[in-house]
Amino acid sequence: MIIKFEQRLRSLFAKTDIGARYEHFDVKRESRKSDSIRLLFDSDSNEIKKAIHKIQNHYTGLHKTDHWEGRVYDNTTITAEYVMFLRFLGLLDEETKLKAKRAILEAQNPDGTWNLYYNGPSNHSANVEAYFALKMCGVSENEPAMKKAHDRILEQGGIETTRVFTKIHLCLFGEYPWERIPAISPELMLLPKQAPIHIYEFSSWSRSVIVPLLIIFDHKPVQKLPENERIPELRKLSSSISLTRKIRNITQVSLFETEQVFKMTQQLVKIYEKSPVKPLRKKALDMAENWIIEHQDPEGNWGGIFPAYSNSILALYLRGYPLEHPYIQKGLGALRTYAEENDSYLRMQSTISPVWDTAIGMYALAESGYPCDNEKMVKSRDWLLKKQITECHGDWIHKSLKPKPGGWPFEHENDQYPDLDDTSLAILALLPHEKFDTKVSTAIERGIEWILGMQGSDGGWGHSIATTTNTF
Repeated sequence: MIIKFEQRLRSLFAKTDIGARYEHFDVKRESRKSDSIRLLFDSDSNEIKKAIHKIQNHYTGLHKTDHWEGRVYDNTTITAEYVMFLRFLGLLDEETKLKAKRAILEAQNPDGTWNLYYNGPSNHSANVEAYFALKMCGVSENEPAMKKAHDRILEQGGIETTRVFTKIHLCLFGEYPWERIPAISPELMLLPKQAPIHIYEFSSWSRSVIVPLLIIFDHKPVQKLPENERIPELRKLSSSISLTRKIRNITQVSLFETEQVFKMTQQLVKIYEKSPVKPLRKKALDMAENWIIEHQDPEGNWGGIFPAYSNSILALYLRGYPLEHPYIQKGLGALRTYAEENDSYLRMQSTISPVWDTAIGMYALAESGYPCDNEKMVKSRDWLLKKQITECHGDWIHKSLKPKPGGWPFEHENDQYPDLDDTSLAILALLPHEKFDTKVSTAIERGIEWILGMQGSDGGWGHSIATTTNTF
């Protein structure tokens, strides 16, 4: 298998410009399986064989018609932020309130807090977001669960000591002042690639979140809430910093310390944001709006992660798009498919992982001796082949050797952001299937070529864009 794979790589290199970089490429001829794994599968032990068959039966029992898709275990902040998102747009209905409330309360620890991972420590920002969302869902601050959460939140400093993304959500409802959030200006869209910082130096996930935030930060919207949904009980008073103080602070900054450079930049940006004259603001906002529209996939996806969806929809709404507009309706519909929902509760997932789950399932089953011509494997193979992105030149084109598209995403749809790890795993999953379908070989070669074209200048690979080495 490895020797055959090496021959294909050499053949591919000979046909492409990318191959010139790999003329000394060599593959060490090794068994696909380590000695210990090979001995395990060749073992005559009935106990081992029974265990393998039991696992195979369990895993194939999780198959969804033509692919695998497991649950993404998120913390409560995603569900809480979904509640806030719907509340801002006026779309939080009673059924969603009831289901989300149950999910958030079910995840609460006995001491009244919430954590970021199973059995993990209390997380202050998660506590505040869960508390705020529960109030939006109609839970009184006098309920025992809320009293416990309230006490722990105040012990940890109240809303003042939460993370910046939590504070942004509070700003949307007037529970925290926009002026005290680190500022980013829409003019970021205008910076050239030669600048120390521009949008294509960010990771794909950061970029898909930051661009719509530029519009949100410009509008600084506030959706007023009725008193029963507000959270003044979580607020602690603190002094504000005057503009004069900010200007004076700039002269005290050492330009030779990276952290201080960022602080100085932030102070200058905030001063600029207070200026009534911003000649390039309209152009920058138009560019951000167009970028969001151009980066929505056909079925409504934005970036394959919840924050990219919610920020993009909010940004377009603030730019005057009605909720009935196709861009927003497709986005809302696609986002709802991320929810794990039944008759009792709704838990929003930050993302979904069908391509990864299917590829790793196919790979594991094949490695354990499961027949590749089994009906479930055939359906999964066909499904995986359809998920390869062969038409769209995504954001990766800005920092790559410009190969033909050929990667796989993590989600059902994410044309802008195929990634290296899913593509690599998809190729491994498809290798044993070549003898059953001629389309497999074509897909594998296309995927390999894309991976090679995504190598960074330092020799490494990034997730969905060539490695960035820009320290700033």
